[in-house]
Amino acid sequence: MEELEGSNINFVPCIKWVKRGVARANPEKVKLSKEELLEIIKDTKKGFNVAKSEENKNREGVMMGESSSAADEFNFDNYDQNDDDTAGVLGIASLADLPVGTDTTTAFLFESDDSDREDDVIKPTDNLLLVGHVMGDASVLEVHVYNELEESFYVHHDILLNAFPLCFEWLSFEAHRPNGNYCAVGSMSPVIEVWDLDIMNSPRPAYKLGQIASVRKNRAHIGHTDAVLALAWNSSFQHVLASGSVDHTIRGEAERLMWNSLQPFMFLAGTSTGYVECFDCRKGKLWSFEAHTKEVTGLDISSQCPGLLVTASTETVKTWDFSDENMPKLVNERDFNIGNIQCLELCPDSRFTVAMGGDKKGNSLMVFNMLNIDPVKHSFGSRELVRLGPEHR
Repeated sequence: MEELEGSNINFVPCIKWVKRGVARANPEKVKLSKEELLEIIKDTKKGFNVAKSEENKNREGVMMGESSSAADEFNFDNYDQNDDDTAGVLGIASLADLPVGTDTTTAFLFESDDSDREDDVIKPTDNLLLVGHVMGDASVLEVHVYNELEESFYVHHDILLNAFPLCFEWLSFEAHRPNGNYCAVGSMSPVIEVWDLDIMNSPRPAYKLGQIASVRKNRAHIGHTDAVLALAWNSSFQHVLASGSVDHTIRGEAERLMWNSLQPFMFLAGTSTGYVECFDCRKGKLWSFEAHTKEVTGLDISSQCPGLLVTASTETVKTWDFSDENMPKLVNERDFNIGNIQCLELCPDSRFTVAMGGDKKGNSLMVFNMLNIDPVKHSFGSRELVRLGPEHR
């Protein structure tokens, strides 16, 4: 059997927790035959090629180095495979060339059993963890279920994406359906796709934001013109979704930012030089220190445990204790053996549980209770916790 191009690629570029109680207990299931699904994939590839052609026309005069900066972050050149145009083909469109009935087709598309199983039921005590998983030429949104009380963690269902994922954001808004359960996906495509997490085996997103200009179809450009790197949903004004792109729609360098939900005027920024900086909207910068020697790829603040800060860079995750005015103190430094950390996020309901994605083939995802680390338990285990309303988690 001919090997897939890029088959050695296996890593997790983005993750997102979903709080308890928002997912439907019994998700709907879409029933598709193999032939129907492959036809959808072929249609997707056809649309992808047309969009790519139009996009290339719209980018004439732009240097290739400028348009590929998002892909460079993941260092594709170091994978031992032919990476020509890898960033463009990592998605559902790249699977259309697989013949029906091969082992590879079955592994990517049809390995799930649609029969009723107990694990299909999502409990009120379950968190969802959305995982962007790149495996060979396939880009997948994996919906994991995590239950702290039962100590269970498994893949509930997955969604084949149309392009390489760069960021996720959870939101509940859809114009005709209140209290939904959606994941907005920013990718190497300028178009943002929004998927319904309460539907299993869905072949298409619930809706899309933006469109690529087409001279042939006399269609105007809407939204971004290049890869989408960051998404943020406004839970107060639920129809608003902010997005950041490498197309320089907003001037300046995009960095990792995190609001401190326990201090509404405070936010932290992680820089490309390894520094973490703390700002107060009323006072300006409070402090800045070198947390790592290279780019900060993960940054999160606990919404329940005051002073708990977690950062990541290269292969290292660090835990810090900080206060409003004082510089953070290092509590622990650890290598979780998942390669270079690409993303990191604390669980909104399980106060010391952290999820992280890396680039180590065969071991690129980790969910870990930090109280299992003695210095962390000593520093934070007895600290009085804060219980926020669901709108703040």
